[in-house]
Amino acid sequence: MKPIEINSHDYICWHEAGHIVAAIEVGAIVKRVVVTPDQVENSEKGIFVKGSQQHVSVEYSEAAEIRAEQRKYVACGGWAAEYFLYKNKLILNS
Repeated sequence: MKPIEINSHDYICWHEAGHIVAAIEVGAIVKRVVVTPDQVENSEKGIFVKGSQQHVSVEYSEAAEIRAEQRKYVACGGWAAEYFLYKNKLILNS
């Protein structure tokens, strides 16, 4: 894997994917993920996350609501993905 620049679209996708992986790890059933540049997609059934010039909407199965104690782990998932990139020297700081 080639290093990626901080705040590039790839970097932001890694960050947002970290949230999704964390959600799955705590038992959420991810129904749909939409990444759209410069658009807002909001759903009553999902979580809306705004990134730099990108927006990510994650919709979870109604049968698998994320409980409050799980949300803290999901919130840390983006940082964990960034830390993975950092530890593996896969971040370029331009």
